[in-house]
Formats: sequence, structure tokens, C-alpha cells
Amino acid sequence: MKFYIAHREDLFEFITSFIMFSFLESLEKSERFNISLAGGETPRLLYGELASVLKEKKLKDRFHFFFSDERCVPPQHPESNYRMALETLFQPAEISETNIHRIPAELDPRDAAIAYENELKKFLGEEPSFDISLLGLGKDGHTASIFPGSEVLNEYNRLCCEVWVEQLKSFRITLTPRVLLNAHKTYFVVTGRDKALALGVLRHKTYEPGFPAGIFYESKNQVIVFADLEAGSLVD
Repeated sequence: MKFYIAHREDLFEFITSFIMFSFLESLEKSERFNISLAGGETPRLLYGELASVLKEKKLKDRFHFFFSDERCVPPQHPESNYRMALETLFQPAEISETNIHRIPAELDPRDAAIAYENELKKFLGEEPSFDISLLGLGKDGHTASIFPGSEVLNEYNRLCCEVWVEQLKSFRITLTPRVLLNAHKTYFVVTGRDKALALGVLRHKTYEPGFPAGIFYESKNQVIVFADLEAGSLVD
């Protein structure tokens, strides 16, 4: 696991350059580049930066976009991860709908999870592996929608699960560790002083079920953490 700490104004351009380099590397092996997007507010500026590059270089048709998790709301809802990506990335870069694989979170949570698992299998096979998985880090150590103590940490059969998040009193849909740990490259995007303690824990590898992001200590593939100076203030 590698850590890159940078000024916030430089961070998203830096991450975008890593994404594009990985994309160019992949062209020899595949015409399609599969990337899983993080939700929440942290990656909003990153998606804007990526949209500018994709539109300028006209490479967008090679990219297929998936999601690591979703809130159980309709796609037009203000809290929808899909809507955030639509407004900041898909529409500005003019991404075709056929290249966007959203979680149908307007369905019953169980049905939504099953439908997305089938979507993953259809496009990526029985053991899906993203070229890049973008993830966030919560101040409680959660990533995707795998929160501390979640039963999903012990889920080895399913690719996608519905989860009840008690502290939020709501259901979410999340990819399971079986999928997340199988990505060729995982890029954490972490900003803000409120994430500093969690990032410090991640850096010093003190995994326990109460710190879900620690599952990536087990990853055999590349894991890079990109953070701004505030989030990285406890990383030595």
C-alpha cells in the first residue's frame, strides 16, 4: 500500500494522471477499461477533472463505469451517487448510457443487489475485476458501504449485498470484499482533516472488524492512497 499526499488543488489532477496512465497501459490487453466509482462528496472535483480529460482526448468510448455502492434512493435523488457522477462526469464528458452501469437502487434493496450482481457477471464474468476501483474512506474507517462491524466483511459468496446501516437508519447497496479486493488497482481518495485519524490507522495497519478499510492489507494487487495535506497530517 502506497501513500501520496498533496495539496488539494493538485490532488485531483494527480489522480487523473494515474487513471489515464493505467488506461493507456491497458490498451494492449483490452479495448474496454472498467472503472468502479466512489460515491459521496469527496470525488466530485476528481470527476470534473476526469471529464475534462476524457472529452478533450475523445477516449470516453473505451471507458465503462460501475459503482462501488449506492444509497437506496431513486437515480434523480440528491443523495444518489449515480446522480453526482452524472452531473460531474457523465454529462460533461458526454458518456454514452451504454457505458454506464448504475446500481438500480430504486428497487427493493435485495432485488437491487441481485440485479447489480447479475450486471457485473454479464459484463465482467463470474469473478469481476475492475481495472481501477476508486474508493473513499470514512472517518469511522468504512469504505464503499461496508461500515464497522458489517456482516458483509464475512460475505464470501455474493458479489453485491444490501446492507442496513444502523447509524444512518437506511439501506445501502455495496460491493463485497470478494469484488473490491479483486480490482487490478485500487485508488483511495481521501480529503479533509476529519479523515486524518482514520488515514493514520490505515497507514499503520491496525486491522480489526471495526475498521473495514483494513481489508486492503490483504490485497495482492496495487493499492494507492491519495490524500490532501489535511487528511494526511498523521501519515509519516
